[in-house]
Amino acid sequence: MRKLLPMLPLFFIFSTSNYASDKLYLSGLDAYENSRFAESFQVFSQLSSEGNPSASAMLIHHYDGGLGVEPDPAKGLPYLALVVNQMDNYSPELGYQTGLMFLRLEDSTSAMQMLETAARYKHPEAAYEIARLKIAALETQMIDAGLWMKVAYDLGSDKADNLRSTFDKMLTREQGKIAFQKAAQWHEDNSPEKLRQEFEQLKIMMESLGQVTDIVGDLLNSVEIKIDEEAAMDLIENLPVDEMRESIEKLSN
Repeated sequence: MRKLLPMLPLFFIFSTSNYASDKLYLSGLDAYENSRFAESFQVFSQLSSEGNPSASAMLIHHYDGGLGVEPDPAKGLPYLALVVNQMDNYSPELGYQTGLMFLRLEDSTSAMQMLETAARYKHPEAAYEIARLKIAALETQMIDAGLWMKVAYDLGSDKADNLRSTFDKMLTREQGKIAFQKAAQWHEDNSPEKLRQEFEQLKIMMESLGQVTDIVGDLLNSVEIKIDEEAAMDLIENLPVDEMRESIEKLSN
């Protein structure tokens, strides 16, 4: 199944939590996890209209997979723009909880995307979960595990010490040195200022994409201008959506 959601996991900035909205979001996750997709779609639609980027991201999943709605990835695309424009309302806790839900559903790709995004916005237990998952992968991801253990520890995860003694026995001195260097670079790359700059650039890309689409649409609807409709539609289809998605996906790596 083609995924529009680079989750996104897509996608979040600190905000003061609204208890009622958070509770409603968690009820939407519960409905989604238990395959009550019509209910979850309704919940996330309401929260998306109120400016919740996590809810907008979940709607992309619904349209992409035909969950509670007819499958139509094209209808999910506008929510990609909403996610970017609503990021000021992002709650790392909701991103973390969404990651845990995807873990329970054994969707490790979506889970990792959600957790990495929440970690970027300084959720300590999201960083801890990533470290735990990478340690479970053993040799192939030990340095990455070290990176995330250090990040989780730096962010103040209460659980990080639980794995530290086991982890120290598995990591060589050289691997530990590399992991610490990567952790230092991670903190630099994910400073609040750099994250704000990245999302400002994405907003500009989204606005530019919308402007080009509007221009082509105006041409198609004009009775005074003769235009090759097939060629015009090819232009729309070849707009740099993939580049935009790749840029968004980089935010969660």
